[in-house]
Amino acid sequence: MPQMDKLMYALFNPQMHKFCFFYAVKYLFEFLADKASEFQISDQNILHSWKSNCLQLRFWNQLILNLDHVLDVPLARNNYLERSLHSFSQAVAYACAPHPDPIHADSPFNKTLFASEIRRYWSRVVNFYEVVTTPPRVSRTELLNHLEMHQERYQGQFNRNWAIEKLYWNYIRPFHDKIKKVTCNE
Repeated sequence: MPQMDKLMYALFNPQMHKFCFFYAVKYLFEFLADKASEFQISDQNILHSWKSNCLQLRFWNQLILNLDHVLDVPLARNNYLERSLHSFSQAVAYACAPHPDPIHADSPFNKTLFASEIRRYWSRVVNFYEVVTTPPRVSRTELLNHLEMHQERYQGQFNRNWAIEKLYWNYIRPFHDKIKKVTCNE
C-alpha cells in the first residue's frame, strides 16, 4: 500500500505550514472553532467531525472519487479502478473519525481490509489537525494576501477560452434545445 501512504502523506502533511493552502485550512478550522464556541458546542469530537467533513469528505474525497474532473479524462464507471478508489476513500473517511472505531465481525469490508492502515492514518490525521490549530490565528487579510500571491504565481496558466469551450460542449450543447425552448418561452 505504498501509494496509499504517499497520498495520505500528501493530504495530511505535517509540514503543510510551508505551503500556501495552509492559510486556507487554518482559516477554515478557526471559523469552525468560532462557530462551535458561538453555539456553545464544547464537544471536541463534534469539532473534529466538522473539520473532517469540510476538508476530507467535501474536498479530498471528491477529488479521489472524481479523478476524471482532475485529469480531464473521461473514466469508465463501475470498473476496478473506481471501486478501488471508493474503497480507499472509505478508508480515509474512517481514518478521519474523532476516535478509531474497533473492528468487529459486523464491520464493513473496507474497514476490515484497511484496518492497519486506518490506525496509522488516524494518528496522522490527528497530528495534522494539531499542527494546523497550533500556530496563531490567521486574519482574513492574511488569508486574502496569501491567496492573491498564489493567484499571481499561477497567473496565465489558466486558459479561459478552453474552459468556456469545455463548459459549452459538456453542459450547454447537450441541452441546447431545452435551453432554447425555455429561454424563448420566457
